[in-house]
Amino acid sequence: MEKFVDEKLHELTKHGEDEFPIALYGDSYYLYGNRFYYSHYHEEIEILFVVQGEISVDVNENTYRIKKGDILFINSNNLHWIKHHLDEEAKVEPLLFSPKILRNNILSYKTDDIINNILNTNFEALIIKDEKIFNDLCNLKNSKKNNQKLIELDYLLVIYEIINYIYKNKELIEVKNQGKKNENLLKVLNYIYQNYSSQIKVENLASIMGLSEGETSRTFKKLTGQSPMDYVIHYRIKIATILLKNTSKSITDIAFEVGFSSSNYFTIAFKKITGLTPSEYKKHTSVSL
Repeated sequence: MEKFVDEKLHELTKHGEDEFPIALYGDSYYLYGNRFYYSHYHEEIEILFVVQGEISVDVNENTYRIKKGDILFINSNNLHWIKHHLDEEAKVEPLLFSPKILRNNILSYKTDDIINNILNTNFEALIIKDEKIFNDLCNLKNSKKNNQKLIELDYLLVIYEIINYIYKNKELIEVKNQGKKNENLLKVLNYIYQNYSSQIKVENLASIMGLSEGETSRTFKKLTGQSPMDYVIHYRIKIATILLKNTSKSITDIAFEVGFSSSNYFTIAFKKITGLTPSEYKKHTSVSL
């Protein structure tokens, strides 16, 4: 069984290289049906910039709505998930980088203090509205294609530009109570992530939440925007898209591996969520690569 988060919901995906831990992704969410992305957290800071439409991002128990031209800075180690339900045609691009790259010997101790103060401040996320920074982020895609020798410098320049913006506008930071994370929800999500290939029932989740099945469903939907079973199916499909793209396993094998009782049911659910059959998705992603 493939694992994408550990038992504490820490994402296992490696972003960038050891020498240069920065990664810019296209809007992979856009190919994924209604673009619901599973809850996770990671050490890397994540910068989301919306290139089309409007999206909703939940960070811990707070919701941030951002539209075209907006940038969302998500501080490290904060549980978050991305939802495109506000706009079916929305597109968002993520830039992830390790805080380690901001701490090096090139900077003076004064600059290092500024960076440490920002990273250590108890805030989870900040919406940035700055046209120049947004355009610079968008231009990174062209840099990635055309300027391989200068790409690291281009990335660093934009990141430091964002840090400079936050420092100069630190009064905009609304401190969030990071202790507000719903521990029961984390336990339920962890159960889903570790057992998605097996049969999962609401009664299993209710026993973890310590609530009735009805109250569990209401609480879960309030915090994630989906019913428990919808969430399970979406997560299974998300794992399936990764397996279809990165392995040579058959569609039937993948269907059973991610927890579907039949390949036919898997195909129906897959197309309902992504708009494509599994075979069409595999062919599409192969062409894209």
